[in-house]
Amino acid sequence: MDARKLKSLLIACSTLFVSQVFAEDWFVRPDIATTAGDGHSWESALCVSDFQMLLANELSTPGDVFHLAGGNYIPNSNADNFRITQGVTLIGGYAGNLKGTDTTRPVYPSATPTVFSGDRNNDGIPNAGDIQNLLVINNCVDTVTIQGIEFRCAYYQGEDYGAGAVYTNLSNVVMKNCFFRDNTSTFHGGAGFTTVGSFTHLIDCVFTNNKAKSRGGAILVDNASADVGGRRSTCMLERCQLTDNELEYNSTDGKYGAAVQIRHGNMWVINSTIANNKAYCNGAGISISDGDTVRIVSSTLANNVCTRVHVDLGKPNSYGSSIRMEKEAVLYIANSISLEGPDDTGDKQNPTCYTENYVKGIEHYFISGGYNYVGTFYDLTKKYQDPVWNVVWKLSDQPATPVNVHVYADIFGTNEPADNGGGTYTILPVVAVAGASLSELEDILSQWKCPVKVAINQDQRSYERKANTSMGAMDVNGAVGLGTISKNVKTLIKLSADRYLLEGVKNIRVFGMNGFLLCESKGDVIDLSGFAKGMYLIEADGGIYKVVR
Repeated sequence: MDARKLKSLLIACSTLFVSQVFAEDWFVRPDIATTAGDGHSWESALCVSDFQMLLANELSTPGDVFHLAGGNYIPNSNADNFRITQGVTLIGGYAGNLKGTDTTRPVYPSATPTVFSGDRNNDGIPNAGDIQNLLVINNCVDTVTIQGIEFRCAYYQGEDYGAGAVYTNLSNVVMKNCFFRDNTSTFHGGAGFTTVGSFTHLIDCVFTNNKAKSRGGAILVDNASADVGGRRSTCMLERCQLTDNELEYNSTDGKYGAAVQIRHGNMWVINSTIANNKAYCNGAGISISDGDTVRIVSSTLANNVCTRVHVDLGKPNSYGSSIRMEKEAVLYIANSISLEGPDDTGDKQNPTCYTENYVKGIEHYFISGGYNYVGTFYDLTKKYQDPVWNVVWKLSDQPATPVNVHVYADIFGTNEPADNGGGTYTILPVVAVAGASLSELEDILSQWKCPVKVAINQDQRSYERKANTSMGAMDVNGAVGLGTISKNVKTLIKLSADRYLLEGVKNIRVFGMNGFLLCESKGDVIDLSGFAKGMYLIEADGGIYKVVR
């Protein structure tokens, strides 16, 4: 924008705001190069550079709403990116043919996505020459709300903790229906989202294909520096998907949280899926350290892979495929599943939760408040591994005698993250695991002092959980919907009162309705005569059959 136009817009905006009492609606279109109008209708919408200038010069006021038509929004340079220092709202995904002041909210994911892109060289991938931070939110006491925007192709080359397609500092931020994909940091994470000394609440957001050298491929949670008060971040994930994010999993640099690293701060993970993330070691899902706290409720962590897994678990720097904790970090986890995936094979499977460098006993740092957790656990300090299956944890509990390890296939079969309804990907279970009731979930949030209201009565898809819900991010409520993944479901033939035939299968497994694997049978016939009266699930070749004995 030339100096004369900037001066004119400054005068126009200052005149407007002298008498402004209520928040304004602003309209922005990326398909226009210059702005002739005032930005208060779609016909007189702001162009991208004027929208950028308006935010940077604080010409809007707290409460203003910016409606962004679909298309690419690319900053001019690293020094001239999108910056917010006031409590405004950005809403993306509007169609480009709207008229007047039509602000009917798009349906997400939008057919006309609004994309904040760092791809300055227009080659479709994040690399040298691209923008390092797409949106910086700084010192916002009033809440900033971002909805329906995709952030991709940010490329950070710094040697510090400054990465992040979105970077928040000392701010309060709510993000809804946002996508973070294909962002890269050549040093520390989080390539998709970095939050420093901030309170951030992410709802129905997706993080995928974000990469860093170390420390939080998708998300990094950090504290503010001591000279500005040292405020610790709290980051909340509600109904979110974190999949296929990476650290350098073929290099010893690739440590500490391919999906998330909590460096100095706290995190809540509610009704979310963290799956298929890869690191070299130290937590491909979440890495927690130095007294930080993570609370995980009704979520699924699965097939997060540390490539350096087949070693003696008694050695230092072992792994924890889904969760890695050290130095008095605390994990509260309830009604959740944490299972290694099919890529973890060999003599020693990788425990999904790993701890080291603790002084206190397990009851002080691994807590469920008496609610269910499915996963495997290894404590380097205590030198033992305890696979945990539907164990009810209490404040004084320690894992009891180890049982057979249950792996990914026991709960999910061959299913992977996919569209099972809702706006994010979930993993469809082939076996439901009985979990906490809705009233117990409410008690969990109350006991653990959840800082904001969340929809605990919904699963990740926004489907209502039943009164007696199942564990994990997706509530399948017993056997409902479990057989839908089978393409060639065979006919279950009842041979006698207790014997069943599934012609042509090679292996049959029987589960209780609480998710316990009760027995396996080679061949195509199963005999339940030795079982108590009740309901059972029979699984074979991906098909699920409910029977009553």
